Amino acid sequence: MITFAFRNRFSGLVRAILAILAGIALIVWPDKSLDIIVKVIAAAVVASGIFSLILGIIARRASGLAVPVLNTIVTILVGVLLFGFSGEVTDIILYLVGFIAVLFGLFQGISLISARSFLRLSFLSFLLPVLCFFGGILMLVEPDFVKNAAVIVTGSIFLVYGISELVVSWQMNKAMKEYEIRFSGDGQDDGGSPDKSIRYEDVKDAEFEKVEEE
Repeated sequence: MITFAFRNRFSGLVRAILAILAGIALIVWPDKSLDIIVKVIAAAVVASGIFSLILGIIARRASGLAVPVLNTIVTILVGVLLFGFSGEVTDIILYLVGFIAVLFGLFQGISLISARSFLRLSFLSFLLPVLCFFGGILMLVEPDFVKNAAVIVTGSIFLVYGISELVVSWQMNKAMKEYEIRFSGDGQDDGGSPDKSIRYEDVKDAEFEKVEEE
């Protein structure tokens, strides 16, 4: 087929629909969507921990070696806590990121100010530390606004991707149909008539008689 991603005619359509639905859900319900995403991640962490624990126990019984299972137990506990306190965990992570951003912007700005004594620095050099500093302040002061804004931006990206994927899938399906019609191997040309190409080995000399004029 033309490309690997479009081997199935409906694969692109399914991806587009899922991306559009996910984008709409993230834009319309940003707070609930974030909580669901965190809980899905937590469930995946718990499932991974349980699976690793089972494999460790089986390997220990089969080989008799002491397989450490402490890390899997910790993974399961972290997943359970993340699932049960998803809102609090996201707030803690957001506060931590905001605090790190404030420190980064502050230290970077101080370093640039001290470097101006022997370096020529433009105003754009201070743009990143200023944005980091005030972005971190915004995370610490208005965490709910930042979370909802981030989720809405993510939903917008999913929505744009879904629409573009839908258009590309339609174009690819159209191209694949034309490809199959043109290279179907049925011995017909584009007009649907049999191929009547002439081979030079089939050409024979014609016999003729010379007629004398009276």
